Amino acid sequence: MVDYLTAEKSRIYIFKKPICCHICAHDTFIPHETYTDVEKPGIKVLFVHNTAICQQCGFVIQFGDPSYYDGEKDMYRWAFDQELIEEQPLLEPHVPYIDKKTMDRYKRCIPLALQLLIRRNEAPGKLLNLCGNDEYIAIAQYFNANYEETYSQLVARDCLVLLLNRLMEKRLVNPDELVKVLQSEEDLSLEAFLKASIEK
Repeated sequence: MVDYLTAEKSRIYIFKKPICCHICAHDTFIPHETYTDVEKPGIKVLFVHNTAICQQCGFVIQFGDPSYYDGEKDMYRWAFDQELIEEQPLLEPHVPYIDKKTMDRYKRCIPLALQLLIRRNEAPGKLLNLCGNDEYIAIAQYFNANYEETYSQLVARDCLVLLLNRLMEKRLVNPDELVKVLQSEEDLSLEAFLKASIEK
């Protein structure tokens, strides 16, 4: 156990439970500490947030430090553990696997996210036609001209990540609410959230 996290590529555990990305399920992050004022306007009393950036898709996770003093055993229980990862060349390329249920969920959410962007003139309507033809590479490249396909199975996931990032960046949805939805374990929560946002 450690009393603080160092900003290095690593796997992070809270009470021995690993942190995984809510979008791509990857488990490698670079943690950072961020500080905010306790009140607005600030009174110069800072609150520490732990933030981890997924090294696969770039999604950001925020979490608190649940470490506590155990009065019964008269000891302090540190919550965090960190497994540093040294960069090593892979002998064989790792081919990721995304199950059909998860892939279908990505494909249902992509057109919903696109509809929100199209309504606010943040994307052309023709992208919905590409979505219908499963041409997710073209959609991904519209939002990131440098996007290149790595594995065919990741394209839909990457496309959804780009769309959700744009929705948050343009504040077309409440970023805090979207993060809570992504952290939920319910499979249909993101789809329901996007549908509700369209109906507003």
